[in-house]
Amino acid sequence: MVKKTLSKKDKFQVVATRRIQNALDHLTALTKCANRDQFDYTKADVDKMMNELKSTIENLENQFKHGLNNGSKRFKF
Repeated sequence: MVKKTLSKKDKFQVVATRRIQNALDHLTALTKCANRDQFDYTKADVDKMMNELKSTIENLENQFKHGLNNGSKRFKF
């Protein structure tokens, strides 16, 4: 049996697609917490949640920007 090895690009697409879908599913589930008939929360609670999510997204963006810049630096005189 021959096992096909995926390229790094293909592996990225497979893994990232699955992880993005999982993140989107969890965020969609979190929206259910906005139901005032079921939950009680304050503006401060919402602000704390949103700040944490924004911080995490910012960190994610920075990680990818750093990763992209990492391989593109070339020495020149």
